[in-house]
Amino acid sequence: MNPILALLATLTAFGLFLGQLNLCVAFPQRSAFGNEDVNKYLANPQYVEQQIDCVLDRGNCDPIGRNLKAAIPLALRENCRACSSKQVANARKLGSYISERYPREWRQIQAKYAGKK
Repeated sequence: MNPILALLATLTAFGLFLGQLNLCVAFPQRSAFGNEDVNKYLANPQYVEQQIDCVLDRGNCDPIGRNLKAAIPLALRENCRACSSKQVANARKLGSYISERYPREWRQIQAKYAGKK
């Protein structure tokens, strides 16, 4: 699977999905992490876990979590064609972070959004 798609499949929590996922947020105009520096989000493990729970339907969602849940399927379908280079970089960073620190959740996100087990 394409690394960007794999990241996208995960994150979700930042989605989450999230490292990630390798995933890309497909809404440039509503991007959860559009052109921002994702390091400030990743520095807060509790926030990362909140977003992962949102993406996996295990917890409440804030606006970023809702954007991630909506963006992941679209990004998978469109292979992140609408993503800026900054969004792709953020997605890769998120994907790496989540897959390394939350491997179980990473697999769950992949299963949920990309049909991977």
